[in-house]
Amino acid sequence: MRVTERLWMLARMRPVVSRPSPRSLALALVVLATACGSIPPSEVEAPQGRQFIPMVPDSIDDVGLAPSVAVDSEGLPTVSYFGFPAQLEEGEIPIARPVGSPFLTTEDGDDAGAVLMVSLTPEQIWNRGAIAQPRDTPSGVPVPFEPAAEPSLASLTKARAAGTDVAIAGSDVHAVWTTDRGVWYGAGPTPFEIGAVEETPEAGAPSVVVDGAGAPIVAYTIAGVQPEVRVAERVGENWRATTVASLSRCGEGCPPATQLALLGDEPLLVTADPLSGEVIAAHRQGGAWTTEVVATDATGGASVSTSGDRAAIAYYTQTGVALATGRPGSWSVEEAASFATGVSRLVRRRRGRPPARRVRGDP
Repeated sequence: MRVTERLWMLARMRPVVSRPSPRSLALALVVLATACGSIPPSEVEAPQGRQFIPMVPDSIDDVGLAPSVAVDSEGLPTVSYFGFPAQLEEGEIPIARPVGSPFLTTEDGDDAGAVLMVSLTPEQIWNRGAIAQPRDTPSGVPVPFEPAAEPSLASLTKARAAGTDVAIAGSDVHAVWTTDRGVWYGAGPTPFEIGAVEETPEAGAPSVVVDGAGAPIVAYTIAGVQPEVRVAERVGENWRATTVASLSRCGEGCPPATQLALLGDEPLLVTADPLSGEVIAAHRQGGAWTTEVVATDATGGASVSTSGDRAAIAYYTQTGVALATGRPGSWSVEEAASFATGVSRLVRRRRGRPPARRVRGDP
């Protein structure tokens, strides 16, 4: 074949790349215009008025047992609670634990418990760490709040974890917890220093406040033939426990939880005896404790809050929830809610009052 014939054949060959159709060009222009255009603003539905906003501060492992919350001067919450390793079903894949998570196992890898803590930052981020854990933190692996190592947590189980509580004074965090080894106290953070308030296997859920002088006060109830309500105060490096009240006897739910709040600069203690039905309050004034019976129809679950020189004590009754308001020596009791109707009259009646300083407990 001659060269001229070959050139003529090449000239008649169609190109292998097809030309874009007008429809394809139009579609490309639409996509390009959309990509270059501004992103429409998102619509956020902000809560209206006074509403609770549900949040999940911690969801890794088996956590959240016996929680307690305190709020600092900026309105930011700190929560204490127990945590244990997650129990997986057969074939279930464990959730990856971030580096710096609190240790819930011993150095030998055995399951244990820990006293955990989360706090909300001004940027609305939950900082998850611990107060105490069963082993030392390895070097180079920072755990938030620098928890203390406590070997007794190596044998802690959920059945032996009675309760936690937390209080905030300035930048200091004060925490207490009860296990089958006793009542423990920790101060921190960064680092936390801990120690036993009283070593006993019979203590109930504790409570802690910091008085006007900056001293921590811990309250708890010890089970026994006649349960004792005790208050522990620091004397140097040690704790001195004082019995401020006695309950009738131990029964179901014994020992009950004990609640503390500050009435002015002095502590007010409240507990409920479900067997006798008594709501017992103890108040420290001038270094001495005085005890009184506020009500006699309680079935349990006493909780206390204070505002100025007045206090509010809520507790369960056979028919609902009752509320005692006033001050030591002068209390007024009325029904807050009825189990029969499910209606809370006092919530509507008292709406608009300033919030109480602190609330803890079951109701």
